Order: sequence, then C-alpha cells, then structure tokens
Amino acid sequence: MDRARFHRLIPVAWWLLPLVVSLFWYDNLSDNAYILLQQAQNVTAGRDLLATTGVPFTSPLFLLLIIVADWMRLPLHLVAVVLGALGWGATAVVLHKIGNSWQRPLGGAIAALLLVCSPLLMTMAGQAIGWAIGLSWLAIWWGQQGQWRKQTAVALLLIVTYFGLTTSVLLIALWVSRPRQQKLGAGLLLIAAGLLSFVA
Repeated sequence: MDRARFHRLIPVAWWLLPLVVSLFWYDNLSDNAYILLQQAQNVTAGRDLLATTGVPFTSPLFLLLIIVADWMRLPLHLVAVVLGALGWGATAVVLHKIGNSWQRPLGGAIAALLLVCSPLLMTMAGQAIGWAIGLSWLAIWWGQQGQWRKQTAVALLLIVTYFGLTTSVLLIALWVSRPRQQKLGAGLLLIAAGLLSFVA
C-alpha cells in the first residue's frame, strides 16, 4: 500500500474504532443516555418532555435525532450508541487534522488514538459529548486560522449539540480571544449564544 493511500485510510480508522468499541460495550449506556431516550419516547408518546425524568435536556439536536428515530421505529438503544460513537470518531478526525495543520502529524495521531481508546467512550456512551468536544476543537482551530465566520457557524452548531456551563465558558472565551474588529457583527452571536447556554 502506498503512503498516500495509507494516509487517506487513517480517518476511516478514527471513525470505525469508536464504533467497534461502542458496539462491543453495547449494553453499557450511561444514565444520561437512558434519560435522553426516555425524553424522546415522552415526545413521541405525546407526553411532556420531562414527564418521567424531571431532568432538563442539554442536547437539543441529539434529542431531535432520537425522536426522529423513535418515530421511524428504529431501535433507540442502537441509534444512541451509533450516534455517540460517530461523535467520538469525528472528534478523533478533527484532532488528527489539527495535528497535521500544526505540522505535528504524530502528535495529532497520538491524540486521536488516545481519544478513541479512552474510557470516555464507555462512561459517556450514547451521549452528544463526543460531538461537543469535536466542535469545540474545531471552533478553536478555525479561530487560530483566522476563519471567523466558520468559527461562528461551528460555535452556533455547538450550542444546539450540547449546552451548559462548559459551553458558555468556551463560547465567551472564543469571543474574548477574537481581534477587536471581529467581536462585533457575527462575533456578537458567540457572546449571545454563551449567555443563552448559561441561562438554559
């Protein structure tokens, strides 16, 4: 196998490894993942979102995908496992690409490998945390590249993927780290989204 083809296959491995690990630990969903599944079932059954859990949801987009899966009569447990695993795979790909862009391909590969072999895959199975971490790194990377519009778009996607105190802190930090001329206009969306995430 030539070197170029090998490098093209590496991202595929980052997607597949978390999926294999997560499917191996198929029955090991986290408590928060079970709560998310119950909330989705509440919606499709016509009940109040928090009727049987009493726990606020923190992953709107993830919850929406689970609700759609429930409407389609798909196995929710499997859907949650696969969606969560793909999030960790996406994050590994982002870390690898960041390493390459910083002229540290080995460092990026090691970071990605440590992530896909991390116990986090089991302790946070079936959640949107993996996607949130990947989007956070992507937003930081776009900022380092001076791609402010892309950073804003990724940051807004982050808030519908996972919101809470950590999301608020990250979004506000991204806004603070921007050059003065980039803090206005679309940049204000970052601070607004950070405050909204904190209130939510």
